[in-house]
Amino acid sequence: MKKLIKKKPGQKRPERQAAMTRKHIIILILLIVLNSCTIIERDKSPDSDSFSGESENRCGDGICDGPENSDLCKEDCLLNTNADSENEIDQKILADEDSVLAQIYFDIQVNRAGGVGDCGQPPWGVDHVDGGDYSCTPPKYWYNYALSATALQNLQLSPSGNDKWTLAGEKSGGGTYQSVSASSDGRRICEPEKIDGNVFEIHTDGYYQDGEVFISLQADPRELTSWECDQGSSYERETTLLLIDWAAAMSGNFTDLSLKLTIEDLVSPGVYQKLITTSMNPSPENRDIVEITIDFTCLDFQSGGVYNSIPCPWE
Repeated sequence: MKKLIKKKPGQKRPERQAAMTRKHIIILILLIVLNSCTIIERDKSPDSDSFSGESENRCGDGICDGPENSDLCKEDCLLNTNADSENEIDQKILADEDSVLAQIYFDIQVNRAGGVGDCGQPPWGVDHVDGGDYSCTPPKYWYNYALSATALQNLQLSPSGNDKWTLAGEKSGGGTYQSVSASSDGRRICEPEKIDGNVFEIHTDGYYQDGEVFISLQADPRELTSWECDQGSSYERETTLLLIDWAAAMSGNFTDLSLKLTIEDLVSPGVYQKLITTSMNPSPENRDIVEITIDFTCLDFQSGGVYNSIPCPWE
């Protein structure tokens, strides 16, 4: 952030000139403080590409810029606490001596294999928010799509007696589609030409009791798909394809975004990690492949805008 200071013409008196000089020095110091940031070195896996240090305008390029923030892109912006809103959240939690800060992060990957098959079973086969047609005249020509999204929310952990802790989201969490694509083999009457995914909010709550963390999530990610038909007509449809497979993979119910973390998911003090990989949508073979990564971390705020993982209060 740079401020443009305009100089007015005319000779200044010596005492005023000295005062202005002191003022400039104070402003310069403030600018240096405001523009300072905490440098976080990301761990890179052995199989990952080398980090170039240049923005690619996407989540995962190692630079927090553009529309990215700690709610929308954990990989680039997690632990970046320069934003006033983030500091307000942290200070509110730190003010309560009994409360602990935590974060939950989701990485969702959904891939559907197109091809010839049956009409499908509910909820799969839905291609718009108002429902789907499961009584089509076979065969059905399924189209391919690949959806990738991430979501993140800060949590406040508060004791509620009897070795129980409540989990409550601080403000609204954020989610975003990292990539979306769709295609078909040309055998459908109407073909998907373009698919877009919007940012979305998430709301998390839950509790810890008897060695298990129960998490309930509310989210409504939606896609907008443009279609072109053989007769030259076109239309758009809003869908919830990501949400259906995300929920079904986590809970077995396509309307229920909940899960349970156990001691088996505790990979290090204060860090739970769970990987869910499954296939679904028999039509007749399963054609939806879903992979979900969940990270739940208890955190401690340090000076300089840095977070460190710490054992959760129940460990």
